[in-house]
Amino acid sequence: MTRRKYRGTAYWAGIALIAAGVYVALFGPVVWFSARGHLRRSTVAVLYWPILWQSVRGPRPMSTLIQWWGSVGVATGHQVRFEIENLEGGISYADFPRP
Repeated sequence: MTRRKYRGTAYWAGIALIAAGVYVALFGPVVWFSARGHLRRSTVAVLYWPILWQSVRGPRPMSTLIQWWGSVGVATGHQVRFEIENLEGGISYADFPRP
C-alpha cells in the first residue's frame, strides 16, 4: 500500500508566498502590456487594485517604488493611466509616465 504524503502548513505557506511574489513581480509587465494596448486597462485596474491603490495612497517609499516599476517598460514620452475606485467610493487615478 502506498502512503499519502501529508502537506503541512509550512508547505502551503510557501506556496502562498511564491504566489504573492509572482503577483507583485508581474505588476510591471502587466502595466507595460496595457500601455501597448495588449491588455484592457479596466481589467488591470480590477486585478491589480491593491497595488494601484498603494501607488496612489500608500506610503511615499512604497508608492515611489510601484510608480517606478510600472513605468519602466512604458515607451519613452508616453504614460498609462488607470482609473481606480478608492475606499471612499470616489475615483483616483494611478499614472505611470515615462519621460
